[in-house]
Amino acid sequence: SLLLSCFDGAHAYLFVAKFNNPTSIDGIFYSGKHWSTKWTGTVNESFELNHPDSITYLVDSSELKFSSYYLDSTVFNFSASENNNEVTVIQLMGTWCPNCMDESRFLQELYAKYHNDGLNIFAVAYEIENSFSNYKQNIERFQNKNGIEYLITIGGKASKELASKQFPYLNKISAFPTSIIIDKKGNIRKIHTGFYGPSTGVYYENYTEKIENLIIQLLSE
Repeated sequence: SLLLSCFDGAHAYLFVAKFNNPTSIDGIFYSGKHWSTKWTGTVNESFELNHPDSITYLVDSSELKFSSYYLDSTVFNFSASENNNEVTVIQLMGTWCPNCMDESRFLQELYAKYHNDGLNIFAVAYEIENSFSNYKQNIERFQNKNGIEYLITIGGKASKELASKQFPYLNKISAFPTSIIIDKKGNIRKIHTGFYGPSTGVYYENYTEKIENLIIQLLSE
């Protein structure tokens, strides 16, 4: 049999399963106390996890542009061709997301170090509440708690489908956070799904070092 559980502060997951034979398994996945679904698995010797840099990718070479909302409900417009010769990081996130909190703290470190050199960071938040005023309240609390100085705008309700619709230049948004790094000429240079938080140890160290080195490289171009 198999038991696998996870609690990250916001999500409680439990997988329970039994093996039918050495190559197949049947189980139930529980999400919190209120939802469950059956699942099955079979051995696939050739399976490999997709790299986080390959899950979301560019499908339309048109100029990246979109709209979201400032916290005062006025419209925020972004156009990659009008980024004022800056290196830009766009963070798709939610204040309810533990990985987004970890990534935001890291991005704030980069912002504090390199903003004066031409690095701009802003986030588009997708929230779990049902009103704009709740979105605003959550974001302000998130910014104050984590010392976030870069701009956080509102994309809407927490939905990967909505985020994918608002960013049609990409194949899909598979998870929050997703980060998009744009060079001074408005070209997308990296898209990364998820974030290796500090608890992942060497993965966090290696990833954050690579991102900082990429930012330094793009600022020098």
